[in-house]
Amino acid sequence: MAGFSGVLHSEQYPATVAMQCVMIVIPEGDEYVRLLASLLDIAGTPDSYDEPDSAQTDGLCFAWDEAYFETEWLDCGNPPGSENMSTELFLSPLNMNVLAGNGVTQTIATAQRFNAVYAQTAAALNQRLNAHRWLAAGDWSYRITAVKNNASGILTFEVTDADGNQAFIGTHDFYNAVAQNNQFFTGGFTLPVGGETILDFKSAAKNGASSNYQQNITCLEMWRYG
Repeated sequence: MAGFSGVLHSEQYPATVAMQCVMIVIPEGDEYVRLLASLLDIAGTPDSYDEPDSAQTDGLCFAWDEAYFETEWLDCGNPPGSENMSTELFLSPLNMNVLAGNGVTQTIATAQRFNAVYAQTAAALNQRLNAHRWLAAGDWSYRITAVKNNASGILTFEVTDADGNQAFIGTHDFYNAVAQNNQFFTGGFTLPVGGETILDFKSAAKNGASSNYQQNITCLEMWRYG
């Protein structure tokens, strides 16, 4: 790139083949994208280093070239867009972490949506599952597909944003005197900060008529609408 007169000292940079992702905000316009690409290309050019023929320089240039070609130079979203953040989510309790209570088991249920339900077995007071997912900020809707029965507890669903603040808490009573498949529990919330979001399922209460704290869940679905 014309105008670059500095020299990169290869000994200052440890050898690596791993990649990391950072967010960079640049002025609007394709010409600035090309400028940024040119700046990154400098680090992948041996002549930019004080020892262009060394093995260390070869390794550094290879790593920077890999980074260059993995970068999405076009259609990367509007600043300050977030890298690798979802606007839709499908989550099974089987893919959540057990924080309290027993492990999650699967029951094949042909009458149920997707032919299965998942529950911590045996059920216990204050059982808890959670999952960490990278979600974009905005307005979200959710739907939990579950089974009602006479041994079910009250589900507490909590969402904690990337800054560690509680963005949402809602409860859904899974009790019913007669078992009912394919029950949909819905709601919505605003996620103020995008990033690593914590989704919690807890069972800290139950209907007075219920005999236990079961949470027979098929899936959690979420989608951003604004």
